[in-house]
Amino acid sequence: MTAFLIVMTAALFLIVGLWNKADNFLSAYLQALLFLEVMNWYYGIVIDKVLVGKSKFRKIPNVNMPYVQT
Repeated sequence: MTAFLIVMTAALFLIVGLWNKADNFLSAYLQALLFLEVMNWYYGIVIDKVLVGKSKFRKIPNVNMPYVQT
């Protein structure tokens, strides 16, 4: 997990700083905000709904209802 966080942080800095050539703080901040919001949407839609929602990982045998931790 730590390696993933390092890679994602490095990707964020490279995209905003080198690829998009943000020249002031406001444009760099807005680009980073957009990048992180898109990653959040991806996580919420793809990971939570598609992978976790459709997998049999959280199903308990001999129970009609899947386990949902609250």
